[in-house]
Amino acid sequence: MDWYDGVRYMRRVSITIGLLALLFFAGCGASEEVEVSTQPEETLPMETIKDGYVNLAYGYGFDPAEGYDVWELTQEQTAAPAGEEATMVFVIGEEENLFTVRGIDGARSAHEWISQELSFFYPSGNAAQRVGEIDGREAIYLRGTGGADSPAHVVVVQNGEQLLVISYDRENREFDTMLSTFTFLET
Repeated sequence: MDWYDGVRYMRRVSITIGLLALLFFAGCGASEEVEVSTQPEETLPMETIKDGYVNLAYGYGFDPAEGYDVWELTQEQTAAPAGEEATMVFVIGEEENLFTVRGIDGARSAHEWISQELSFFYPSGNAAQRVGEIDGREAIYLRGTGGADSPAHVVVVQNGEQLLVISYDRENREFDTMLSTFTFLET
């Protein structure tokens, strides 16, 4: 290797390092600023779920918004009224998903589950995050744009050995109403 080849080699190395640094720093600071705070939710006794849905398999219940029903998918992939043992339930209004609750077995923690599954809900990886509570249990709230590839909200909460993932696709008042009635069954 002569002197000229050494200069070309160093120039290529310098350009490569510069490009890598540019790519690294271009991604820094590109996401929204996230404020982490604990905001306790009002705890509701089980008696407040009058005509609502109760899931015994995952130990929770909630009141759907007035005029809405709770559904689950059958093995034939058709919607049927949700049973007490459903793994995933949802509320639909005007062909739009208003509220979905997924039960997850075998996850170690909400933080670990989010780190493994974030790309399913937010393929771009962009989601604001805060910590709060649901019925006295710590919950992680993720917020997206509400677009086709970014649900408006995903909430992950641990209930004993199981996780619940509560989500909705677009901003709506019904979600906040249903989430405010969400409660865990006494075990």
